[in-house]
Amino acid sequence: ESKQRWTFHPAALKRIEKFHASQLVKVIEDVEAVKRLQVGHGEWTDEMEHTLGKVGRVIRVYQDMDLRISVNNKVWTYNPRCVQPLQSTEREASNNANTNQ
Repeated sequence: ESKQRWTFHPAALKRIEKFHASQLVKVIEDVEAVKRLQVGHGEWTDEMEHTLGKVGRVIRVYQDMDLRISVNNKVWTYNPRCVQPLQSTEREASNNANTNQ
């Protein structure tokens, strides 16, 4: 049994979100970060720029945790680090915006 103790700086830790089908998510807005994160995860196409900062719905979570997401009536594969789960207040605002269209 090891008696070693480890201390991690909180900034060195990243919370891993668990996503599920039908969940609403928001694509991050940083184009350079998305381009970098998409390597090996569905890759980047310039058309994806129109999805940055937009809300989408998870259609499928792949075994490697990549996400199939519907955004702006198109379907994309995203690295899960490219999206953020919507909080309840954001979900309500998104639902209201979709209802009022």
